[in-house]
Amino acid sequence: MPVKLQFIVMSSGEDNRILSQLIDSLAPWPVLIHQDASRARPPLPTMIGQRVQWVRPALATGWGDWGFASAILQSMGQALREGSFDYLQLLSPSCLPIRPIADLIAHVTHGNCDHHVDAFDLGRDRDTWMSFAWRAYAPTASERQRLLSRLRRWYFGDAPELEQQHSMSVMHRRHDAVGANALRAAAAVAMTRALGQADCVVGSVWFGASRAVCERMVQMAACGEFRARFESLTMVDELLIPTLLRHAGRRAGPSNHSVSPFDEDGHPVVIDPLLLVRAQASGRFFARKFRADPNDACRLTALSWAGCRSESPASAQAMPLADEARAQIVLG
Repeated sequence: MPVKLQFIVMSSGEDNRILSQLIDSLAPWPVLIHQDASRARPPLPTMIGQRVQWVRPALATGWGDWGFASAILQSMGQALREGSFDYLQLLSPSCLPIRPIADLIAHVTHGNCDHHVDAFDLGRDRDTWMSFAWRAYAPTASERQRLLSRLRRWYFGDAPELEQQHSMSVMHRRHDAVGANALRAAAAVAMTRALGQADCVVGSVWFGASRAVCERMVQMAACGEFRARFESLTMVDELLIPTLLRHAGRRAGPSNHSVSPFDEDGHPVVIDPLLLVRAQASGRFFARKFRADPNDACRLTALSWAGCRSESPASAQAMPLADEARAQIVLG
């Protein structure tokens, strides 16, 4: 029997036309919207009803802080209390489906995974460890974090390369360390390992999970142990959510999201035609991050791929842009 879906959208005051596009593309499935309590709630009088509800009470959220992680768990708790879903998917207003929702339902129904997320063990290799330990094992702005950040610079040297893996940016040295630099890099690894050894997973926050996994995540997060471990960390959502998923579900699959590459400040760049075609070629079901313009050609193309109709006059430009991007890939 096909699964019943539930969507949660984490909003921070986006244009209601952007939210409307996303919510319409998810029909007929229920949507909970968590609106950042520190920002004005967008007017959505025609959308709020039996299928679309606000999360209550809403929490103040920031970028990657405890408030955002708490708001995700608060939203999950309301979905569990009020909904009868089998599978929950977390989204942002900058996400859109790039395939029909029926494809996601078939994937979840016939697959054998408890949850879908892009994540990896912090200790899988040295580069991963040194990329993320500075924010996994020290409170934000603490002396300990400053020390770990300095050790990270010792290890990677000047201007390290960034590689996107599993929707995260991992750092690499541009050149092999030799001589004194090699000694400094080895010392940095040894000192970093001495400062933090707890089990931890790092990854994207945009996950999908079965109801049973969601129930276990909410139960575990309610324990003081998890709050004490994660509350004060930098970008806590990318540590807490994947770690909870790892403990709550045994069978993990790749994320349902294709996340566009990150800039130097850690934000995903907006999707252009080439990135959109690459997202579709990934075989995933959603893409992020779309431009916050309801008439953006990439948005309209994605909606057409998902089987959604748009009355916008810009929709005629959508498919040619995508075709041009495909040609760029073929021609290299």
